[in-house]
Formats: sequence, structure tokens, C-alpha cells
Amino acid sequence: MPSQQIQFRENHCLTPVGNTQIHFCGLVVLDWWELYNTVSPLWRWYCNEGEGASITVAGRRIELCPHTVYLIPPNVEFATHTTPGVRHTYLHFSLDSVFRLQEGLIPKHRPAPFEREAIIRLRGELETAGGGSPFMVSFFSQTVVNLALAALPREAWKKVCIPWPVERVLQRMREAYPAALSNAALAKTSGLHRNAFMKAFRDFTGYSPRQYLLRLRLEEAVHLLWYTTCSIDEIAGKTGFYDRFHFSRAFKTHYRCTPARYRGQNPVPSSGGMVIESRTGDA
Repeated sequence: MPSQQIQFRENHCLTPVGNTQIHFCGLVVLDWWELYNTVSPLWRWYCNEGEGASITVAGRRIELCPHTVYLIPPNVEFATHTTPGVRHTYLHFSLDSVFRLQEGLIPKHRPAPFEREAIIRLRGELETAGGGSPFMVSFFSQTVVNLALAALPREAWKKVCIPWPVERVLQRMREAYPAALSNAALAKTSGLHRNAFMKAFRDFTGYSPRQYLLRLRLEEAVHLLWYTTCSIDEIAGKTGFYDRFHFSRAFKTHYRCTPARYRGQNPVPSSGGMVIESRTGDA
């Protein structure tokens, strides 16, 4: 009996699940890792080589077991703790996807052999003099992140359907960023009456257009604080704030600490990691 062939039409395609973007990758021996009320718009990927480190989320302390991968979703408030001497490999990444992780999950798993090999290769690159090859670090970073996301069960994800009028407006806001557009202009972009647009936008995002733009500006500020040497005055200008005072006040209201303190909470020495990619225009 001849073998059965599976044929694909020329227009056959897979539904895009998402795009991961690595922003920072590091390997460091933790002597100090006592962070409190930490919130970030980025995902965190952690894998330690020894015992002694932990995170606390919603009052629940989670010991980071050796050779186990942990994921912390974006906008989750957490604290960190450690005993000295823990070798800590970590990644900061973003995920542009129509799927969202169910709330309250801090996923963890023991890597399969091929995933462990990728983690070992990543650590080897980071331990190389000069930080290793940026290409190889980026390649293995993408590999371990995508494998960690693929290890999650289907029921951990929920699909987010964006109403097309809101999708058009979000695209227009990204194009105009960091400038603010009037609600009337955004309603015209959506093709809806102003009141109908405002309701549709808030129902989907949970924010008014003005609040959503503020969130975009603050998320960009986090990138600039952690991954560039821009001054706080420069960051205020790049993200569309009138001046440093207005930026600092908005940042403290959202993240419960000043921009300077938030930047100072990054415990990683400059030699302990590599900026893989930045979304800032001049980085």
C-alpha cells in the first residue's frame, strides 16, 4: 500500500502565535538580590545552578530550585531574596501575541535534555571573555525562551480577540508615539462615534486612551532606565513628558518608586550580561 502524502495548498499557513523579543540576557553570581515591589512590563526567565534564591509573589514565597526554569509574566509585582553565591542565569523578554497567560500563574518546569543543552550553551557563551558572540547569545536566548513557553499547557493560555476598530486605533497610537492624539482623532480612526469608541477602547484595554498612552510611555521609560545610560532628563524627553518632574511623579505613582531608585534596583554589573536588542530609536 503506497504511503499517504499530506499535501498543502499554496495558501495554507499556520496561525501566528506570537513573537518573542529578547531585551537582556545575563549570568551573574548573586551576592545581593533583595528587591521589593518590583514590577516590569517584561517577562522574566530564571534558571539557577544552586539553592538559596527565592521570589515572593502575592505573599507566596517560591524557592527557586536548581536547574529549574521559572517564568514571571509582565506586570506581576514580586520581591526577590538570595543567599550569597548563587549562579543566576536570567533573561528579560517581551511576547507580542494574541494569546495571554492566565492570571496568577508563575510557571516552572524541569528542562528536557535538549533544552538543558541549550541552557548550557547559553551559559558557555556568557562565560566567554568579552561576553561571547552576540549572535550565539541571541540565538540560544530565543531558543530557551521559546522552549519554556512551549512547555506551558494549552489551558494556561487564553486567546485575546482585538476588535478591529480598537486594533486600528492602537496601531495609530504606536505610529504617533510619544505624541498624544485627541479622542476625536482616535474615534475618527476607529470609524465609530466618539462615545462608542471610548467604551470599546476601555472594554478591551481597561484604560482610557490617555491612560493607555501613559502606560506606553512608562513601559518605554523602564527600557531606557534598565538598558541604556540615558539620563532621567533625557528619558523624560524621549517618552513625551513635559519635564523630569512630571515624569518622576507619573513613574512613582505607577511603580511606587522614583526612576532613580528603579534604575538602582538593577543588581547586575555591566559585565554580567548582554543587551540583546532595544526598542529605543537610537540604541
